[in-house]
Amino acid sequence: MVRIFTVLILIAIQFSGCKESKIEEYKKDILGMWILESDPETKIEFLEDGTVNNYYGEELRSTEYYVITSSCNGENRADGTFVLKQFSSVDDYFCSYIEGLNINDSNMLSLMTFNQGKIIVFVRE
Repeated sequence: MVRIFTVLILIAIQFSGCKESKIEEYKKDILGMWILESDPETKIEFLEDGTVNNYYGEELRSTEYYVITSSCNGENRADGTFVLKQFSSVDDYFCSYIEGLNINDSNMLSLMTFNQGKIIVFVRE
């Protein structure tokens, strides 16, 4: 019984490490300028300091903060999909599931909104 418990703990630790490793990978892969596939004037730029700039054309429309996490407001998916959470304050945030991020060096970012399930695709500039 002790052996099974030990194995389960080791598996949980390993899974937790994999999850953190994937988040760190996403944090690196998301950096840079992304262009909305359906509207090339709409751009988002993710910076290393945790800020995201939102542009329309060359005009900076807003600067917010972002985190890549495993859940948003207690909601997550069983398949382990990660979440991009953009916020301007603690009470004002927008979450999206990260459906794909630079898979096979595609330079694409695919998000799905929480509330509508809408797919949004960006291409790296």
